[in-house]
Amino acid sequence: MKAFYILALITLPGFLFAQQVADTTYNPSIQNPQYKTGQGSVVFIDEGHHNFHTKEGRYKAFSNLLERDGYQVLRYSGLFNLKELSKGKILVIANALNALNVENWYVPNPSAFTPAEIEVVRQWVKSG
Repeated sequence: MKAFYILALITLPGFLFAQQVADTTYNPSIQNPQYKTGQGSVVFIDEGHHNFHTKEGRYKAFSNLLERDGYQVLRYSGLFNLKELSKGKILVIANALNALNVENWYVPNPSAFTPAEIEVVRQWVKSG
């Protein structure tokens, strides 16, 4: 039993520093896609706010799933504006981060979005 505890003490710290790794090769099959390839609604994945999850990174499997269902999945870089957002039907924002918190963690966390962007997204959602 003592050997078990020693082994656990030696190996357990290695798991504490494990990194999240996305399965970028996952390509699910969809029996009956909602749309023909590339004919579905435009889905934007936000990549303009220091996002941890991106279309070709940690959200690659999610992006693949949507594309196989016929959706058009696009990266959205830069600040949100109504003209660009109006080209899409769905906006995915995951783990957006203010530039101040990229290298250091400040509390309280400042918003990743400007007040103008928040208003743009509000208007975009309200307009349907």
